[in-house]
Amino acid sequence: MQVAPSKHLARVIKHYLFIDGVQGPEGLQQLRFFTDGNAHLVFRLRETALTQGASQNQAGPFIVGGIKTNKNFAVLGDFSVIIVVFQPTGLYQLTGIPSYELGQETINGTFVLDALIATLQEQLESCYKSEQQIDLLDSYFLRYIQKSLHPMDYRFSEVVKSILNARGQSKVGQLSKGYQYTERSLQRAFKKYLGIPPREYLRIVRFHNFLGFLNLESDYATLTSIGLTAGYYDQSHSIRDFKDFTSLTPKDYIAKTNRLATNLVSLP
Repeated sequence: MQVAPSKHLARVIKHYLFIDGVQGPEGLQQLRFFTDGNAHLVFRLRETALTQGASQNQAGPFIVGGIKTNKNFAVLGDFSVIIVVFQPTGLYQLTGIPSYELGQETINGTFVLDALIATLQEQLESCYKSEQQIDLLDSYFLRYIQKSLHPMDYRFSEVVKSILNARGQSKVGQLSKGYQYTERSLQRAFKKYLGIPPREYLRIVRFHNFLGFLNLESDYATLTSIGLTAGYYDQSHSIRDFKDFTSLTPKDYIAKTNRLATNLVSLP
């Protein structure tokens, strides 16, 4: 279930995701999360045992920054998670922490936000109605809004908006000139606010545009036509990007995964 936050949080939070899953046939199942260019805050509820690689399960919330490709998680048994999907610059505006400092790894939520995030975790655990959980999430983040957001270059907000509106079909040089950046200063802005280079962000946005069309695929649609609609110049180009970001082919994504969210799947 995808739910919009309070309208007062729309600048910093895109939406909340509520995801429940059942135990896999072998008890243990693999989840793959792939980038959408946004940071995410993950709450594990109902004793969800979720680990990444060889790391031990941790009960607290964690943040997945602006990863470049994908991450695998192992989950044992039934699971329940709430994911806060931030706007591209939302986490920076809330915390003032440059995105490049978050890196590509998962981070304990208390290191990025504040100690009250642990209290929020307990409150979410004690609620069984999503309406109450949404109210708790809104109340927590509205505190940051009330304390004022961290300032950022207004031009960069317009750059991101332009890229999203163009569905990734933008040119770095045109963005630089159109918003009065040099190419070097635009690179620095992307590193600070998103943690990735501009060309990489353009690829991610275009890929998610392709993914959106793929999820709406009709019986008559082909990968070539979907790719062309999404802005790829041929099928091999779209498949190459798809593999880079998901480590799957488009056909395997459709036929062999259980899609829990657009960029979160359960692997066979």
